[in-house]
Amino acid sequence: MRMSHDAVMIGVGTALADDPDLTVRDMGAQHQPIRILLDTKLRHSPQSRLGATARNYPVWILHGPDASLLTRRAWAATGAVLHEIAQGSGRIDATAALRHLAGQGLSRVLCEGGGTLAASLIRARLVDDLALFSAGLLLGADGLPAVADLNLAALSDAPRPKLRHVEVLGPDMLLGPAGRWPVALPYQLPTFPMLAQGSAAGRASPFCSNSIEILSGERTNAMRPSRGGRLISTPFASRCAQVA
Repeated sequence: MRMSHDAVMIGVGTALADDPDLTVRDMGAQHQPIRILLDTKLRHSPQSRLGATARNYPVWILHGPDASLLTRRAWAATGAVLHEIAQGSGRIDATAALRHLAGQGLSRVLCEGGGTLAASLIRARLVDDLALFSAGLLLGADGLPAVADLNLAALSDAPRPKLRHVEVLGPDMLLGPAGRWPVALPYQLPTFPMLAQGSAAGRASPFCSNSIEILSGERTNAMRPSRGGRLISTPFASRCAQVA
């Protein structure tokens, strides 16, 4: 998945928990996606894997206006590129973040969690497709949710995805065939202005939709993945505002 995207994006919770490097490994990749971290207060350490490899593979940090200037300088010294984004309710505003990424020319972004970031994108109606994976484990209340609070006032407010396909992958299960996002969410997506860029048909398109895909999953501290944000149970991927 990473290899077919412009960028890979995570929230600060996932960064602090897993310290991932978010690169494509052991696949002979000729292209490494931009690695994007949403970190309102710049809590993640510049001495992390992202910071240590920022001069080898690009790292973008999306932070809020109140982030420490000292920490901004420390991240900039690693070679990371910092982008100040507007906040909403104490966090980076999801719509503002996607609009900014679109303005930077990105059209396909894989988001690998976590549940808080996933929920913010869903609440903002920025997700159109989901790919759900199950690792065959029952964690119950001992795990962390794949999607955090959606602030639903009633059951009727919940998104009702349309299931397209189920596929068994050894002990795991994928809701959707390989190479295609399996679950569609039923609402109209926004279109963000982008820098002039070729559309799917190869024509210049100053107004393209932004594409975001997300991975997240239930997990416990005792069962936390040790490298690269690999997930324990029920991760999902989604795409937000497919390229026109």
